[in-house]
Amino acid sequence: MKPYRVVVVPVGKEPEVTLLEPGLKPLQELVGGYVEMVKVELLVEEPVVPGVKLVCNEEGRLTNLPLNRRIGRLPVFGDVLLAKTTPSGAAFCSLTEEEADALVRWLKEGKAA
Repeated sequence: MKPYRVVVVPVGKEPEVTLLEPGLKPLQELVGGYVEMVKVELLVEEPVVPGVKLVCNEEGRLTNLPLNRRIGRLPVFGDVLLAKTTPSGAAFCSLTEEEADALVRWLKEGKAA
């Protein structure tokens, strides 16, 4: 499998588009622990890109990771990423450049909150 395009959102920094290697380990390394995935559609009224999941540290709040931002009504802690899933939701797939750019603009403009 080849790397897929995601939007990484580090704490206190601008969101950035990057390629991520497939598998659980790269996700865990990025969020710093156990992985939790949440459908963005459940958090905001009008998702920018359908089929996107927020990937964060499952224990971020419990382990006192710093507040990153709010995505809809959910405060997220620590470094997170936004990744697209296949239509079945069973696997990640690459965001298009346009989708990645739209998500970065959405986050920078503060519309995610």
